[in-house]
This record gives sequence, structure tokens and C-alpha cells, in this order.
Amino acid sequence: MIESADGASVTARRNTLAPVNMMASKISVKVGGVTIGGGAPISIQSMCNADPSDADAVAAQVIELADAGCDIVRIAVPSMEHVGPAREVRRLTRGIPLVADVHFDHRVAMALCGCVDKIRLNPGTMERPGSMHKVARALIDTGTPVRIGTNSGSLPRGLEDMDKAVALVDGAAQWIDGLRDLGVNDIVVSVKSSSPATTIRAYELASSRFDLPLHVGVTESGTATSGAVRSAAVIGSLLGRGIGDTIRVSLAGPPIPEVRAAAEILSSLGLRAPGMQIRACPGCGRARMDTGSVATRVEAALKGCDRAGIVVAVMGCEVNGPGEARDATLAIVGTARGAAVYEHGHLVSTGAIDEAINVIIAKVLAMPATKPD
Repeated sequence: MIESADGASVTARRNTLAPVNMMASKISVKVGGVTIGGGAPISIQSMCNADPSDADAVAAQVIELADAGCDIVRIAVPSMEHVGPAREVRRLTRGIPLVADVHFDHRVAMALCGCVDKIRLNPGTMERPGSMHKVARALIDTGTPVRIGTNSGSLPRGLEDMDKAVALVDGAAQWIDGLRDLGVNDIVVSVKSSSPATTIRAYELASSRFDLPLHVGVTESGTATSGAVRSAAVIGSLLGRGIGDTIRVSLAGPPIPEVRAAAEILSSLGLRAPGMQIRACPGCGRARMDTGSVATRVEAALKGCDRAGIVVAVMGCEVNGPGEARDATLAIVGTARGAAVYEHGHLVSTGAIDEAINVIIAKVLAMPATKPD
């Protein structure tokens, strides 16, 4: 039996972690209990990759993502046959902002308006005559927001040979302008490319052209390592200049690492209070211990441990170790005889490295959890 996550708790956690984004777009769009734009905190998004025919599997993934800190979750609805399962997912996940990803068939979007919290449409795959007018009517009648998202791999016809950044923005504008003329106002925009440089240029153009909330990310960015680096470079560059209101780190594989990477990007930029951090020096010829393996062991032992704001420093020797220990909640520092453990800058124990690791882990686990009930 799948139980829906508590929507109030999800919203409460997000609001305690994220300061106001003063530089974002002036217009705001409400997606369930989450506000995008208008100076609201920058939200984290991800997307389920479970079989869209299996409502229980998709719902379980939605709840898992929300529990991991994802603010808005998107699900694929490939055809009319998947509308029923999508409605069941909505029933099982009440309180979690849910977005339906729709391509090719406007009837799917119309059928889910008023059921989910937002519809995502791609102008490059939504080209049937009359689609825009019919979807606009359904959006207005149900008060459902929409994200118009262009991708470099599926540009509208006639734009394929243009400069890619310009084509992404022009392709989005075709639907944005049309929907606004028809009375649709709750619109979010994305203009993603698999090229980081093109993505940055596209969002720079979009931010100057649209006074609408921007969903920022690199499409098809890569694996957990390469994709996270590319996404961080793009998202960090844009958010640092006030471009962007909600983000997704698109990675190949399970979606949970997307949420973790996104949260790390926001906390690194000071846009969200950090969770627990494991810091480690890179190691050198002076190191009294292998900081990489020690940090990995500590991180693995504390995986999933909800202790926001706690900093654990793993330092190889006495050169920077005591200084870093003063700024960390807990620190393990390599010594000639093993390792020393510091708590808030004060030496609390010395001994073998394995013993020091156990002390660090025990102390963290004894600290109160920070996640709301």
C-alpha cells in the first residue's frame, strides 16, 4: 500500500531551507504548493523514469523524490492510454506538486488539465493543427499552469538550421505569444540544449525576452559525474546572475542523484541552507592518512542522515587540520599516531584512525535530526 507524502511537510522543509530569490523574474506561477518566480525560493525539480503504465511504481518514485527534497516532480504521460495511470498517480501522491510531461497528442494535455498541477509541452512535438487553441481553452477553464519547454533535439520545423540558442527561444516564443494572445498567463519557460555554452546563451536571450519564470537546466547532460559537472557550470553561471527560478539537473540513471546535485548547487551558491557536508582535503605527501578513503567511509556510513548544517572535516595533517576543525562541527585530523577528533574546534579524542571514524559517526548520529515531522 503506497501512502502519500505529507504535502505540508514537504513545503515546510523547502521554506526552511531556501532564502528568497530577490533577482528572479517578477511574474510568479503557482504549481501546487510551490511558487516559481516572483522572488520565491528557487525550487528543485526532477522526473520519474518508472514505467508510466505502472501507477504504483510511478507514485512510489514521486514520493521517494519528494522525501529526498524534490519540490516539483514530473511524470511522463506518453499517450491517452497513460492518462488513467497518471490520474491514479495523482490520487496516490496528494500534496506533492505534480507535472505531466506531454508530447505529440494535445488530447493528453487536455485530459490532465485540472488533475495535475502543471502541464509541460514541447513546441517541437506539439504541431497538430488546432492544438494550441484547444489546450489553451483547457488550461484557462481549469486554471492549470503550463511550461513551454524547447529542446535542441526537438526544435519546431523551420528552426533547425538557425543558431541553436536563437532557435530555442524563437521556438518557445511561438507558443508563449500564442497562448498569451488566447488568455493563458500562468506560463513557465525552458530553453534547454545538451551544449552547456548554447544553453547559457539561450537563457540569456530568454531572460531578456520573456518576463516569465525560467526553468533552468542542461538537457541530456550526461552521467552522474559528467552531467552533474556540466549542469553545475550552467546553473551556477545563470543563477549567479539572477537568471532562473526553478532547476533540474538532468542525469542518466535513477533520479534521486539529480535532487542531491541540485541541492548541492543551491547550497553552494547560498540560495539554500546546506545539508550535512563532508569536507576533505585533497591529500599530499604530508598526509598522515588517506583522506579520500576516510571521507568515503564517513560519507557512506552517514548516507541518508538528515543533519542539516553539520560540517564534518576530514584533514590529512596538522598544517590545515586544526584550523579547519575550528570551523567544522566535527573533524578528524591525521596525526603521527593515528587521528585526532575535534568537536567545534576542541580536541575530544585521539587514537587509531578506525576508532576516530567510529567516534565521528557516533557523534553525528547522536545529534538531533533536522527534517520536519
